[in-house]
Amino acid sequence: MSLSLAAARVPFGDFCTLCERLAGAPSKPRRLEVWRRFLARYRPQVLPSGGDSAFTLLRLLLPDRDRERGSYGAKHHRLTELYTAALGLPRASAAGQQLLRYRADGGHQHGAGDFGETLQHVLLHRCPQQDSGWSMQRIDDTLSRLAEMNRTNDRPGMQETMQQLVRTLSAREHKWLARIILKEMHLGLDANSLLREFHPDALDHWAVASCLRRLAAELRDPQQRLDRAQISLFNAFRPMLSERSGLERIDQQMKTKPFFVEPKHDGERVQLHKDGDRYMFFSRGGFDFTASYGGSPSAGSLVPHIHRQFRDTVRSCILDGEMLVWNDRERAVIVKAEAPDVKKLKPGGRVWPLFVPFDLVYLNGEVLTERPLSERLQKLKCVFRPLDGRLDVTTRLEVSTTEEVVEALNAAIDRQEEGLVLKDPQSLYRPNARRAGWVKVKPDYVDSLVDDLDLLIIGGYYGGGARRGTVCQFLLGAAEPAERGGEQPQLFLSAGTVSSGLTSQQLLQLQRQLMPHFRRTSRSGQPPPGLRWTAEKPDLWIEPCHSQILQVRQLRQMPRKVKATELVESSRHAAGLVPRFARVVAVRADKPWHQCGVPRRAPAAGRAGARPPAVAAHLRPTDLSGLPAESALLRDKQICVMTCHRLSDKAELERLVHQYGGSLTQNPTERTWCVIADRVTVKERSVVRSGRYDVVRSRWLRRLAAAGRPVPFAPSELLHATAATRRDTALHFDPFGDSYSEDVTEPQLKELLDAMRSEPAPAEPPSELLHRLAAGGAPPFWTLAGCRCFLAPPLHGATVAGLTVRLHGGRLSGALDGRVTHVVVPAAAAAAPSDPDTDREARLGALREQNRQRARKFHLVSERWVEECARRRQRAEERAFPP
Repeated sequence: MSLSLAAARVPFGDFCTLCERLAGAPSKPRRLEVWRRFLARYRPQVLPSGGDSAFTLLRLLLPDRDRERGSYGAKHHRLTELYTAALGLPRASAAGQQLLRYRADGGHQHGAGDFGETLQHVLLHRCPQQDSGWSMQRIDDTLSRLAEMNRTNDRPGMQETMQQLVRTLSAREHKWLARIILKEMHLGLDANSLLREFHPDALDHWAVASCLRRLAAELRDPQQRLDRAQISLFNAFRPMLSERSGLERIDQQMKTKPFFVEPKHDGERVQLHKDGDRYMFFSRGGFDFTASYGGSPSAGSLVPHIHRQFRDTVRSCILDGEMLVWNDRERAVIVKAEAPDVKKLKPGGRVWPLFVPFDLVYLNGEVLTERPLSERLQKLKCVFRPLDGRLDVTTRLEVSTTEEVVEALNAAIDRQEEGLVLKDPQSLYRPNARRAGWVKVKPDYVDSLVDDLDLLIIGGYYGGGARRGTVCQFLLGAAEPAERGGEQPQLFLSAGTVSSGLTSQQLLQLQRQLMPHFRRTSRSGQPPPGLRWTAEKPDLWIEPCHSQILQVRQLRQMPRKVKATELVESSRHAAGLVPRFARVVAVRADKPWHQCGVPRRAPAAGRAGARPPAVAAHLRPTDLSGLPAESALLRDKQICVMTCHRLSDKAELERLVHQYGGSLTQNPTERTWCVIADRVTVKERSVVRSGRYDVVRSRWLRRLAAAGRPVPFAPSELLHATAATRRDTALHFDPFGDSYSEDVTEPQLKELLDAMRSEPAPAEPPSELLHRLAAGGAPPFWTLAGCRCFLAPPLHGATVAGLTVRLHGGRLSGALDGRVTHVVVPAAAAAAPSDPDTDREARLGALREQNRQRARKFHLVSERWVEECARRRQRAEERAFPP
């Protein structure tokens, strides 16, 4: 039995029956038994015959694991359009609406929340009642054609194929076809369980070669066990993973032996495969992104820049690393949350991919997964030369104590990195393993991180050494609430010092901003009116109205040894409570000086670890008791604050809404005026789809607070706008988002310019353009515009005649085709000495005869015509310059 016939003998209806039985079995053991019986029945006739037949079965059963077939470009909405068009149903029909609203409970009695079930119900009396008899192979080939049609944007072909399927397949077959296309099988068994029953070594094989075709070909017989599967060139594998951990568990995991500490990069995990001039790139999930980064030194956004960085001794290699986004203008990496999709970056921009390898698993034909990490890293040093902004090395330290890990984590936070990865130097590379010697520590894994605090700079300290004479440490203050609500605070209490977290540029900017307002502290150390400090006396002090708010964060060094309080008591500062291990995370230039934090009391100590049930922090309303409304800017406006970059931002924004007279809701209602969000998650997406609300970024509210007056939504601040808001925005801003009435700052101007996209000018027929130019007086070097000239030998493009034609706007043709308007021949005096007059006349006669036979005639002129046109700066009469 041939390979093609093996898959062709299994009806797609049998495959659907298998899927129905798997999905309908009451428990996982029963489902596994259904799968075993299917394999036992069909393996003898299908699987031993060849890997292609087993591959067809697996790619239909596990469509989310198939890496070969491209995208169909048909999610639920597009698939609904294809089916309604194939059936000739309007989208507004009852059947069309059932498919569009398949997720709605109670939309109909069948398949609520399941597109495949809903589709089967809609097609039940519109398609053949019996299964089609199509084979699995034919269905697989049809799916491949659909993917190819989507790649080439052949929409008519897709529609024609869908019409054929509707006429041929039964409703049940369509149900499972749609699930395959959507990659939502709902079988009740995960892919690992199915593969494990297919062959005992399937999961190990998938970890080192994420390819169903190769798995099906090499693991046809479950009785034949493979040796340890190995990584190979140009086959994606599942990378080694890091175990999540907190500081409190580091002691147990390190066990007093040294570890390597690396920064946890905020990008996308990528593996680079190289063999000579050929490259391939795979994602963590095994998807091929070579088309984005480049498969050769002449293609892609990355390979042309890094190809020459590999050393001559490297013939082939596989690098495991992280793909980041580099901003060349800022000379810095963009954090993933704010970066564009690195796979979609195009060559030629100011933002491009930066690849940072941190492991080497294959080199010059040798698999290195059985070598310890320390040895692999030594070899990695000899693979490539770093290139700034394109190809970089991972910095690493060797640590052996928890205190060193804490210090490294503090430094990582200072550098605004995502966290740390601790690696055992003796660890082997284990694909898809999470507990094999790598441990990741992120600030959000550490229980000691608390809400950020907004504190005001009230003093400064001079630095030492290289920073001598400059202020590099700040005394921070918290506001004592005013006695009467609505008034600005009159007293600020010292609440700790901070010196870390600021970049050099931020520190320099703060120094320039604050130095003119700093005053030297008196010899007695007494604070001026409005400020209060105790033991910690600054070298300089500053009036609050001239100062700046810093957003600080605290990190407790050993959380299991510290009480569960947000702030620690300290008699050295007037507030009595100070953040522990504080560091700056942001300079709040958007907040006025009087909106800094107030001192808070530590909560009463309770049973360690006891946490009463509560609503999630990001869903709870902010406690606004005792906070008066200071303004009526937002009176009668209900606002919903959704997702922000930090939890503390949500609380701050809700306080601002309240202070400016607005009302709050945790979910949009009919009375909601606008929704504030900085990210679009599932909840925000549903709000946008409703079309009822303006969704605006939080910086609009901060801009309103800073201005102290109503300000319109800027286009760059709107994630979604209603029709009324779009009309209003057009009255205040130009199409690029520049305000008609407000001055633009330098950062705003940069943002506007970066957001601009060049658009092609409206196309205008060349004849009309030339007519308008002629009417207005053609430019001096536009004399021969519209002329397409053929230069008769010995004239050519490099002669004076050819250069003159191009200089004055004409075009040269390499052949005497139908578009030629002028044939330019050399003057008789300029003819070559070897060109007798009889030969010249014969060529001219041939040209005239050819012109007589043409529907569109050309002018036969001497090269003196070109010279005269250039001299006059206007078109000369052709008949005056015969050849």
